[in-house]
Amino acid sequence: MASKPHFKTKILLLLVLLVGAILRFYNYAQIPFSHDEFSALFRTGFTDFESLIKEGVLVDFHPAGVQVFLNYYGEYFGYTEWVLKLPFTLLGLGSIYLCFLIGKEWFNERTGLLAAAFLSCTQFFVFYSQIARPYSPGLFFGLLAILYWHRFLFTGKKVSLKSLMGWILSAAICAYIHYYLLLSLVILGFLGLLISPKERRALFILSGLLIFTLYLPHLDIFLHQSGKGGVGTWLGAPDLSFIYDFSGYLLQYSYVFGAIVLLMLIIGFFRNPKMGKNWWIAISFFGLSLIAGFLYSIFVNPILQFSGLLFSTPFLILALLFWASKNKWIFRISFFGILISGTYALVIERQHYSIFYQSPYEYLVKDMQFSLKDQSENVLAILNDRGDILKYYLEKYNLDTNLIYLAEHKTSLEFKRLFENSDAEKLYLGAFASSPSELIALAQEYFPKMEKRHSYFHGEYFVFSKNKPDPRPQLIFQTENLLFEKENNSWKNPDPSILTHSDSLGTYLIVEPDAYNPGFEIQNPKSLIPASNIFVDLKLELEAKTDFENVFFVMRVVLLGFAQCFLQQRMKIRTVNPYHDSFLAFIADHNTL
Repeated sequence: MASKPHFKTKILLLLVLLVGAILRFYNYAQIPFSHDEFSALFRTGFTDFESLIKEGVLVDFHPAGVQVFLNYYGEYFGYTEWVLKLPFTLLGLGSIYLCFLIGKEWFNERTGLLAAAFLSCTQFFVFYSQIARPYSPGLFFGLLAILYWHRFLFTGKKVSLKSLMGWILSAAICAYIHYYLLLSLVILGFLGLLISPKERRALFILSGLLIFTLYLPHLDIFLHQSGKGGVGTWLGAPDLSFIYDFSGYLLQYSYVFGAIVLLMLIIGFFRNPKMGKNWWIAISFFGLSLIAGFLYSIFVNPILQFSGLLFSTPFLILALLFWASKNKWIFRISFFGILISGTYALVIERQHYSIFYQSPYEYLVKDMQFSLKDQSENVLAILNDRGDILKYYLEKYNLDTNLIYLAEHKTSLEFKRLFENSDAEKLYLGAFASSPSELIALAQEYFPKMEKRHSYFHGEYFVFSKNKPDPRPQLIFQTENLLFEKENNSWKNPDPSILTHSDSLGTYLIVEPDAYNPGFEIQNPKSLIPASNIFVDLKLELEAKTDFENVFFVMRVVLLGFAQCFLQQRMKIRTVNPYHDSFLAFIADHNTL
């Protein structure tokens, strides 16, 4: 009788691994490289190790381990997308099994199964298993290190040499994979000092010294990279909304999946199971990893991202599911509820396989290829983003790069001159999220008719011509004149008493240089929903009885929801003297909440 539950556990574990494998390997050959993967890919191909470190590792903000692996793995097996991703996906799949083992040893088999089911079907873990970056290796070796750490300190009457060596080697590997993982393991080391049995504490300190010794060859790289500022050079410091956003992402922004998980937790904790030592270890490890990254990001250098919490989040899940052994029916409902609703949220609600698998770089090159195939007129063909990534796909699809103008990081003025000086009848334009916000508006000034438009995640492809525009264009235009003095049916005006000032010189408009001043608010946000992208084209007209020199126009656009917004700025200044050269400064502050 004792073997029957064990056999059922094996069957359920195989089911979890099968679901995890299907979700990670579905249409596997079609998964494109992400932007970060391209960044790593362009830093491979070195034949000598010194050049690899100088030009492939030191210029990045990650430890050398994964980059060195990619360099030599790609040399022997090739740089095809699925080939390069394969070991990372296998490690992500292996992490599901390691999570089960930890749950089983720390709590019980059912907790391990529920946590493994969560890892198998949620986008947070599926996504990071499908990219060739340090995340899935960090998750796998991080779980392996903590598994051996626990066995070494708390299992058996005698110290297991296998567990001791497993802890030392896997922790050292973690230090070569990801710096946030290294921070998490330092936290684990302090926890070990506080709670480890006294008779094993000296050996634990020795193991820490051995791990540091194994890390010494990498110390110069760490010091060099940390001196450059890391991700803090472009990543902003988090606020309390980070926790809310992370919770939403972890639950896949799904009401169904979130409700099932929440109901499961309420029922589980209602049974009031006893929280033991392992529960406190699990919740402390996650909590301290989050707090340390949060405080460091605020007071020292921003480093906290969702990806950094990947390594400690399984322990949050284990801590929330530790009650699972109390009732077999609650366990069964919870187990299949996680797998079914989690998979539904990933595939249907998050549309993981239609969004993540759709690289804007690749699809825009395909669109360009199709347009150029039918080319019969003089055309101007532009792809506007990183030239190195675009050239990868241009070569992949044998597209003649001489026909395409790879305009990387061009200013609005440069685009304007390019359009002005072109005698082309048509414009083939691939625009990315990083393109100048007014690029589309500039293109339509010189090529007014839009003949084709394809929208992708972070990119759009257009075909414009110099023919007259259709009476009913494909873009939905809504024009509003916003005046401080008059009410508008679509917009709510700011309080005039706040924006005007009267003194001996008369009554005039005054706005202090504060980004949070009141402004116009749209009355009917639903009117914007039908559009896949929102273009805000703002024109400012100023009239003055005397010349003015310093005008600051500050625009702050706040979007509620997940709309993608392109800001287009056009400013027209009218003064008494039309030849006067006024100075106009434009400051755009765009927030998406």
